[in-house]
Amino acid sequence: IFGVHPVMVETVAWASQQTALWSWFFSFLALIVAFSENHFFNKDWRRIAVIMILSFAAVFSKEQAIILPLVFILCLLGFRLNLKKQTGKIMAISLPAIIYLICRWLVLGSFAQINVQDLWDLGRYGMFLTMLHGLAYYFRLLIWPYPLAVNYDSFPLASSFFTLPVIISTIFLLAVITLAIKFWRKLTFFSLGIFWIFIVFLPVSNFILPTKQIINERYLYFALPGFILAVAAIISRLLQKYPNDKKFLAPILITIITASFLIFGALTFARLGDWKNEFTLWRHEISINPEDWRTQMNFAYALEREDKSREA
Repeated sequence: IFGVHPVMVETVAWASQQTALWSWFFSFLALIVAFSENHFFNKDWRRIAVIMILSFAAVFSKEQAIILPLVFILCLLGFRLNLKKQTGKIMAISLPAIIYLICRWLVLGSFAQINVQDLWDLGRYGMFLTMLHGLAYYFRLLIWPYPLAVNYDSFPLASSFFTLPVIISTIFLLAVITLAIKFWRKLTFFSLGIFWIFIVFLPVSNFILPTKQIINERYLYFALPGFILAVAAIISRLLQKYPNDKKFLAPILITIITASFLIFGALTFARLGDWKNEFTLWRHEISINPEDWRTQMNFAYALEREDKSREA
């Protein structure tokens, strides 16, 4: 699923996002080393040193990895490990994030990309409502990633809670969080996966620090493992709860997984075609959102570079 899910295409195909690929590569390695039983890490100082180096590389590759310590602590809680005994690992994975925050503050003087007043004239309350809808939309993209876009400028802004998208999104998010809390002990990996997704979205949620973006598919790259954990936990639970029905249940689950794999693979193949070059990318954007001015402008530039001045 991680390899064929269409939401991954933007991060992988867009050259500018190599920093994200490196960042999450180092992040995954840091988590693997933290829980590895390899004999090389029998001595704690080796493990702690390697974790710190990998965490440093992750955070300084892409700042979204600032949430890596929170993901690590979430995993510790999910595995029912004693936090006190893991203090060295926690410090090793957290220190690079702390150093990064200090460096960013010293260099830029702020953690936010834009001022609160510039939040599309919405203010914090309006952005909070908009991002409630945005977070629910991210879940929708994880489950059904179509259509995909590179430009979400037209994502609806919300200034009042009493709009259908905001109300539905709020109910959905509350339901998901409630289920994650309720099943923390009985279905730990489901809850771990759900909380993983929410933690990953913290830096880009606009709740804490304003950014210049509302929705971006590349933010789903590190959120997808949480989704996979949650789905795998549900499948595992079904097989355990109904052991006598495995003859019927297993083929159904295999069929669903295989169909999902094929559908996601086909959508990814098509999406890679959109990312072939500038012209194909903005032609696709025009087909799904012809009224957006930035899409029209970028498509015009693409046409001009294709020597299609009249069309441009």
